[in-house]
Amino acid sequence: TDEFSSSDMLIAGVPIKDASGEVIEGIVIARAFQRTAINSAEMIRGIGLALVLGASPALAVYLLWLLRSLYKPLRTINEGTTALLEGNYGEAIQVDSYDEFGEIALTLNVLSRRLKNTFEGLENERDELQQIINNMADGIIAVDWYMYVINHNMTSLEMLEWSAMPEKLNERSELAQLLRGAMKSRAASETILTSPSGRQISVVATPIINKSGVVAGAVCLLMDVSESMRLEQLRRDYTANISHELRTPLTGIRGMVEPLMDGVFETREEQMDSYNVIYNETLRLEKLIDEMLDISRLQSGGTMIDVEPLIINGILACAIERVKGIAREQNVELKLELPKEELACMGNEDRIIELATIFLDNALSFTPPEGEVTLFAGKEQGGVLFGVRDTGNGIEPKDLPYIFERFYKADKARTRGGGTGLGLAIAKLIVERMNGTIRVESKPGKGAEFTVTLPGIDQKIE
Repeated sequence: TDEFSSSDMLIAGVPIKDASGEVIEGIVIARAFQRTAINSAEMIRGIGLALVLGASPALAVYLLWLLRSLYKPLRTINEGTTALLEGNYGEAIQVDSYDEFGEIALTLNVLSRRLKNTFEGLENERDELQQIINNMADGIIAVDWYMYVINHNMTSLEMLEWSAMPEKLNERSELAQLLRGAMKSRAASETILTSPSGRQISVVATPIINKSGVVAGAVCLLMDVSESMRLEQLRRDYTANISHELRTPLTGIRGMVEPLMDGVFETREEQMDSYNVIYNETLRLEKLIDEMLDISRLQSGGTMIDVEPLIINGILACAIERVKGIAREQNVELKLELPKEELACMGNEDRIIELATIFLDNALSFTPPEGEVTLFAGKEQGGVLFGVRDTGNGIEPKDLPYIFERFYKADKARTRGGGTGLGLAIAKLIVERMNGTIRVESKPGKGAEFTVTLPGIDQKIE
């Protein structure tokens, strides 16, 4: 038909073959394309409508899935960021994706680890610094501009004898004024404070200046200089004592030589008295020099003390014999208290006699007439002890810590005789060289007791 021949045609042909595979005929089918197109368009519209109607639930499900897939990593990243803000460094953010969210989570994890390492390093440095400050022998106190204490150690409390460190220093206190002066002058300042017990504390204050050049506070270093000041005073006293002890016999000698030279003493008796004074003062000067040399050698280790096993009973009896004359002249009763058993120890005979003589001379100097001085001995914890006790004036508690120092004389007004003040210092060094111990006990008005303990013969001497 015209409609069929004038329209677009869809033609399909198929060959027909025989048994041998040769084409013998064919079939051709023709169909107008307009009808097919119309049917195809209708089919597409039907399919589209079906898709729209069927896709609405699927689309909603897809959108819901999409929102959840976006919300979950965002929430995880937000929680991780909040943990960082709260200081919980090192916690990893878990995001199972490799998109932009995964990259953000990875970056935050790296930042978190670095922050954790940084803060751990700072905390370690802070702890090490605080440990160093706490273990310092000197005191440390740091304050800000308003005098609030920002750091300190226990040594500072001990030196100042405070029970606790105040939150803020009293602006009127000497310590606060020193710190304030350092901040205002922008330079170090120092002073000497006296603690309630009388300790001398050297305080050096230095301003704390930040990078901007602004004074933010100050720090002070506290050092107990009581011992060094005491040693310095002892050094001055030592020089003065040497001068005095040397001058005294020399003055006596000169006082006798000049009259002899001028012929003032005419009689033989007067001349012999002068010679006796010169001789005694010469002996005193010789003794002083010998003691000074002896104590110097003992301190430097130049004098060796050979020790051996010995029995000290007879040695102590010998020492008593040396001072009997002095005791008789001073009307002091001399006693010897020894056990019946033999006392064996490691020591040096000459040095033990010297020790006993030093203690006896010292006791006789401090014991009034009709008093008693006793030399005693006995056993003690595998060793042997001996000592001297007297009924003299005793020693003040403030003098006991220094009684074995050179030229130290507890109370010159309460002693008799011309001692050099070196005897007890020598005694202490001798005892130490024989690996023994020495101690003193005394109460004012009740006498004093000096005791030496030497090791037994089965103990090793260093």
